[in-house]
Amino acid sequence: MMKITIIILIAALTNAAADPIYEYVDSFGHVFISNKPQVAGQDKRTQILQNELARESAALNNTKLLIKQNQQTSGAQQQARQKVLNDALTVHQKNINILKKQLGSSQQ
Repeated sequence: MMKITIIILIAALTNAAADPIYEYVDSFGHVFISNKPQVAGQDKRTQILQNELARESAALNNTKLLIKQNQQTSGAQQQARQKVLNDALTVHQKNINILKKQLGSSQQ
C-alpha cells in the first residue's frame, strides 16, 4: 500500500512539473494563477476597454449635440436640462480619461 502511494505521489509530481504555471496580477491587484499565459486575456481586456472608450466617446458627442440644441430653447426647463446635460458631459469626460489611462497601463 505504501509503495502504491509513493508511486502515485511521484507520478503526480512529475506531471505537475511538466505543466507550466502562470501568475497574473491585474490592475486592481487581483492574483490569477493559470496553466495558460494571460496574453489572450489581456488582449480581450484591451478590446473591451477600446469598445467602452468608443461608446463613451459617442455618448460624449451626443451630449454635446444635445447641449447645443438645448441652448436654442428657452424657459425654466431649459436651465434644468442644461444642468443635467452638463453633469452628463462631465461624467463622460471622466470616464474617457479613466479608460484612456487603463488602456495606457494595459499596453505596457
